[in-house]
Amino acid sequence: MAKKEENVEPEIIRIVKKGHGGHHGGSWKVAYADFVTAMMAFFLLLWLLSMVSKEKKILLSQYFNNVSLSNVKGGLPFMESGSRNLTEEQHDLITSLSVDSEKISEKMPGGKPVMSEIEKALVSKLMEIADQVRVNSAEEGVRIEIGDTEKSRLFQPGGAVLTDNAKKIIHAVADNIKGHVTRLSIESHSETFKDQKEDSAWEMSLARAMAVRAELEASGVNPFSIEKIISYGDRLLVDKANPGSVVNNRVNIVLLDNSRKDKSKEDGNGAPAPAQGAAGAGAPAPATH
Repeated sequence: MAKKEENVEPEIIRIVKKGHGGHHGGSWKVAYADFVTAMMAFFLLLWLLSMVSKEKKILLSQYFNNVSLSNVKGGLPFMESGSRNLTEEQHDLITSLSVDSEKISEKMPGGKPVMSEIEKALVSKLMEIADQVRVNSAEEGVRIEIGDTEKSRLFQPGGAVLTDNAKKIIHAVADNIKGHVTRLSIESHSETFKDQKEDSAWEMSLARAMAVRAELEASGVNPFSIEKIISYGDRLLVDKANPGSVVNNRVNIVLLDNSRKDKSKEDGNGAPAPAQGAAGAGAPAPATH
């Protein structure tokens, strides 16, 4: 019996210590890093907002708000019904824009959506350009007329250099017609220059039309969509009693109706019929480029 007990091997118990777990693991570090990153971004946003002036905050809020002028679709007031009405003063300014969207939409490729986009652009600049811009339906398409006033000029006095205000207007128009309008023309009218040679009005009118063309193209309008540039000189004055008045200076951007082009092709000659009035009987033919 004593020998048997001596031959029994002792039991060895091994205790294996496993790796760190629980709060000693690494998963919490990932979650904490995400939390710290999010908090850093949040406080960075708060800091950036604190650096923005009150005026810019107001402009930003107006930009992101859907403004509604009326619950009526089509015509003035324009834009689809939304969540907010403009002030009475702004509404009065809107009515000075003579827009007939129902007639215009029939002339435009794409219809009402295109006209609506143009109207939105005009609304965004309304307080500055309400007395300078007219949009109406014409026989050849849609005419956007931009004119001089005593307070705000389109061109530098006596020249063909666009003012900053004129560039804003042209950019607003260009941003909403590029990609939608495939054919357009530019018409330019000038005041009478008393102290210069007889053809000065023709030359100035054409130079100003070319300046508008260049600005439209710089704003993203396809150069090949501009079919005609017309200089009327001082032959079609708004204020005939005062031929030297600045109100006679104006530029028209005409969005040409594609259906008229198709109709002219059906007539067989491929050229549209001459427009009545501007170059008709008793009126001088404009200079074209």
